[in-house]
Amino acid sequence: MAVDKAVPLCLPDNHTWDAEEQCIHINEGAPRNKLQLCEEGLNILKSIDHSVVVVCITGPVRSGKSFLLSQIQNGGRFDVHHGTTSKTTGIWIASPECTVMRNGHPARLIFLDTEGLGSLNTSDGNEDNTWERKLLALSLLLSSYFIFNSQGTPSYDDLLKLGFLASFSEFVKKAKLPQRRGRPTPHQSNTSLPDFLWLIRDAILQPELKNKPCTWSNYIKETILQNRNASSPDQRNQIRNSMIDTFGEIDAESLPFPSIDRVVIQTLDSPEGISNLDPTFNDALQHITAKIIESANVKMEGGKVLKGRDLADLLQAYVNVLNTPNGIIDVESAWDCLTAAKEAESFILMK
Repeated sequence: MAVDKAVPLCLPDNHTWDAEEQCIHINEGAPRNKLQLCEEGLNILKSIDHSVVVVCITGPVRSGKSFLLSQIQNGGRFDVHHGTTSKTTGIWIASPECTVMRNGHPARLIFLDTEGLGSLNTSDGNEDNTWERKLLALSLLLSSYFIFNSQGTPSYDDLLKLGFLASFSEFVKKAKLPQRRGRPTPHQSNTSLPDFLWLIRDAILQPELKNKPCTWSNYIKETILQNRNASSPDQRNQIRNSMIDTFGEIDAESLPFPSIDRVVIQTLDSPEGISNLDPTFNDALQHITAKIIESANVKMEGGKVLKGRDLADLLQAYVNVLNTPNGIIDVESAWDCLTAAKEAESFILMK
């Protein structure tokens, strides 16, 4: 099932997706209590019999995440909004008919767009940061390539926006996995750790270290992610340590302004707006798209490559746990249970 236009995969339980009208209805005044899966989005995963490469994006609200994913897909479309209100609620999925080769086998590209961090005026007035942390924990568990989208020169304040990483263990029990130092063989990781890309939007400054030009990747690692006082319980250090524990490769790239013309910015979801993007933006976007397509790994768990339907089963198990009071996802047990159930099902069918 190829879906060019994004549909919701996971929504708060005070939202209802109308598949026929392709719109969301909100139960005004009702709080967000639980996560709910949307059949239309879930069926995309269930229909994929290939291994999957799952690219997920998060970042501060109104930072251009949906527009970026639409451009990277080269055909898929996430809704773009030009006001101050957050457009994306929950997790949305698109999977245009696009495959890449991994270890000699085709893998299907899947794109996930998550609700913006720190929205002040979501459509239902939600202010529960537990919801935000659960949503991001789920996004991390689903992804094999995780993009953090921020605007302007990175600062320690931007690091704090990654604070959900420090609370990851509140919802997820996961064995400590050895970190990859470099990639000895492309696309052959045995871990379920996603790789991380810090994407710096609207960048106009040249990154420097000790007054010498450097890459954004080195700048992030040597400044923002540098632990200045290992004995300090500072929140930033907790986030830094969580990043090291959570991700495989950590990288950074930048994108310049898409245009200095306000009319172009306000019409980015139209063919006219796209055709008037700044050439330097288009060049940088092509570079980043090629990098993601080339380097993003297939999704793995328990040393096994996951197909789309496997990920759908795990997603349902994860949501069931997160909807339980004080529920903590045991990733290894979830995978073991899923494997055992599939083996039992195959045994029954063979008899």
